Amino acid sequence: HSLAECLRDELESIKNKRDAAFVQAVAYGVCRHYATLDVILSHLLKRPMKADDTDVHALIMVGLYQLRYMRVPEHAAVAETVNASAVLGKSWARGFINAILREYLREHEKIEVLIELDEEAQLAHPMWWIEATKKAWPNDWKSILTANNEHPPFSLRINAAKTSREKYLAENAAKITGAINEIAETEQGITLEAAIPVEDIPGFNQGVVSVQDGAAQLAASLLELKPNLRVLDACAAPGGKLT
Repeated sequence: HSLAECLRDELESIKNKRDAAFVQAVAYGVCRHYATLDVILSHLLKRPMKADDTDVHALIMVGLYQLRYMRVPEHAAVAETVNASAVLGKSWARGFINAILREYLREHEKIEVLIELDEEAQLAHPMWWIEATKKAWPNDWKSILTANNEHPPFSLRINAAKTSREKYLAENAAKITGAINEIAETEQGITLEAAIPVEDIPGFNQGVVSVQDGAAQLAASLLELKPNLRVLDACAAPGGKLT
């Protein structure tokens, strides 16, 4: 399952949109920076955690992510992460999580120095990926990995079978908060300055527009498709490029 699928039911159960957005941001953020957070935690632990405590490990990651990457007040991040341990049914974890997060706050400057010396932690990618990128793009590997850690823009693809990008923007630009930019390399792509719930995107429920990364939109045009060709989408999940 994708992270989006795993989160769907949880996010739908949260009534406050702001709270749901926060949960989504933390979940995606921990996954994006997992390699770095794991190295940080390894420096904070006196011994490796048990295999059946992966839930506690994940919760500590959530706390560390808030402390290192988000503007959540430190006391709130620690307190709420500790309180969340009650959901796990592991009473011993409360004091353990509190101690680990407070140790990070005391030692974070030393830990940042250690991260600078650890390529895997600094670049937030597993070493096999770093080495493969170095080999494929020896001159640009570092900028590629750095860009890969950035939060992606909120990209949409206009359904050319229903309308054109120009017509869609002319009819709906005023209904969307924030700036809208065309993805120059594509014929139907746009990015929104502000991410909004999909149900608030004009035409989304009618199939006029869908959420799709700009790079993914290039796949179809690169195939140079013509009438009567047969195309096998061997990795359709769920088939955004195919549509």
